[in-house]
Amino acid sequence: MTSHGFAASVGHGSGQIQIAGVNIAGNDPGSPQFRSAMQACQTYLPGGGPPEMTPAQQAIWRAGLARFSACVRRKGVQSFPGPDSDGRLPLGTLGQSFFQSPAFQRAYAACKSLLPSGPGLPRIALP
Repeated sequence: MTSHGFAASVGHGSGQIQIAGVNIAGNDPGSPQFRSAMQACQTYLPGGGPPEMTPAQQAIWRAGLARFSACVRRKGVQSFPGPDSDGRLPLGTLGQSFFQSPAFQRAYAACKSLLPSGPGLPRIALP
């Protein structure tokens, strides 16, 4: 991922996406650059990376992201986006300062239990 322009580290970090226990910082996971990097690097993930989600898992995923996003907005961060039609949160344009803001940190603390989780679902690591 680093050769494709993304910083990668093991552990926890602010505003990062976690893939197979590795935090990836940089761009929106829905961006063409991120998708291209993931495709090029997927074979290096344990087991070749996560399997495709079933339709039922996709429904759980989208519903959970929608609940989380709505909660963050209810808690005072109206600019937080909802999931797009592909089931992704378009976070790439928000910037690191957005995730470090006290308003987002409070909303995240109140809403993080609504993030989708379970067997077969990707893990989300926000601040």
